[in-house]
This record gives sequence, C-alpha cells and structure tokens, in this order.
Amino acid sequence: MGGVYLDTDMYVLAPLEPLRYYDYVVGRANTEALPNGIILANPNSKFLQIFYDSYKKYDPNCWACSSVITQNRLARQYKHLLHIEPDSMIPPDWEHWQTIFIGEYNWRKDRFSIHIYIRPFYQNNKGKILFNRENIKTLDNAFGEMCRFIYFGSEQMIG
Repeated sequence: MGGVYLDTDMYVLAPLEPLRYYDYVVGRANTEALPNGIILANPNSKFLQIFYDSYKKYDPNCWACSSVITQNRLARQYKHLLHIEPDSMIPPDWEHWQTIFIGEYNWRKDRFSIHIYIRPFYQNNKGKILFNRENIKTLDNAFGEMCRFIYFGSEQMIG
C-alpha cells in the first residue's frame, strides 16, 4: 500500500518530488480537517495503514467524519508518522472554493497543487454551466486561466 492519490479535481502545479522524502504527506486546509484530495505515501507507510484501518468504522452518513476529520485526529495522535504541508497542496480551503470561479485567485503562487472543487460548483449551478473547449477560451476567472493553460498552453483569453 502506498503511492499518490489525487481527487479528479486536483490541479498539480509543480513536481511532487520534494515531498517524496516523507513517509506520508497531505496538505492542511484548516485546523478542524485534514483534506485528502491529494495524498503521497511511501510503500508500507505506517500512517496510511492506520488511516486505512480507521475506515473499518466508516459512517456512510458522515463522509467527513470518516475522512478529513478522522485523518486530522490521527495526525495529532501520530504526528511523527506524517508531514503536513501548511499551504502548498490543497488551497483554497473548502469554505473558499468559490474564489477560483469568481473574481481573481492567484493559482500561480508557489505551491504544489490546487483543489478545484468542481463538484460544489456544479451543484450550486445545478448543472447549468458545463465547460468545454470553446467556452473556456473566454472564461474570465482563475478556473478559465488554468483550463486554457492546460488545453492551449497559455492562460490568456482567446478570441
């Protein structure tokens, strides 16, 4: 057991190689929860095994309880078994996900990754807005910049 886990809405901005030195790595978003949108773990990571074993008590009625809250509790208990990146792996936090889609968000800041939180965006817009190759060309927000950078090699608006 080990490797790299990425949520499908994680955007990796820089090589993760500097983090591979640690046995288990996650990013900090706030003090109550330790997100798991991106996890790096060496083979046979002790913390990963402990976290994995905690899922034997999984509560389907409280995803966060079994996931981000439990990981945070375990991190406090076994802090010697993991490394927590304070601001370079998971920003923005869950409470500020809208900043990627509204106004300006500095996604180019020195960090390893960004969590896009595309699911709450679609839920809030009730599926009315779907992104595609054409409409990202003029999408005037950080998400549009990231999409253009990935798809066209430049963050600049097109057309």
